[in-house]
Amino acid sequence: MNIDETAGAVKSAANWFYWIAALSFLNTLLLSKGTYFIMGLAFTQLVDGMVMGVTGEVNYFVSAIVPLLFVGIGVLAGRLMRWAFILGAVLYLIDGLMYILFQEWLAILFHAYVLYRLYVGYKLITEYEALKQQLSIGTETLHDGNVS
Repeated sequence: MNIDETAGAVKSAANWFYWIAALSFLNTLLLSKGTYFIMGLAFTQLVDGMVMGVTGEVNYFVSAIVPLLFVGIGVLAGRLMRWAFILGAVLYLIDGLMYILFQEWLAILFHAYVLYRLYVGYKLITEYEALKQQLSIGTETLHDGNVS
């Protein structure tokens, strides 16, 4: 892969954070109708359930906080920030572990797949940085007049 393709692949992996946010908010909308979707965040479902138990209805503002955190992580990961992939993956792993308590095995499998995609994106940052380094060395060589 060239540097542009590698950067694109990293950004594609970072897009999973947007999917996490969108599916979680979809879960909130479905919960307000009495059902749920296994591919959202367990934490959001837990908070939604607690809020509904107290107030009898979904609080969309409270429900949007965690998904918006994942949107922010997605933005930063899309800028090829390695730490954003780590933070997002750790939070998503913790969320996936919560599904074990609920014995939602399909949700756990989905979390595992997304974590794998995030890992691929994380690893591609190393490849991107190596390609970037090679390009900068090549550019310096051309500017020095030492073309080999």
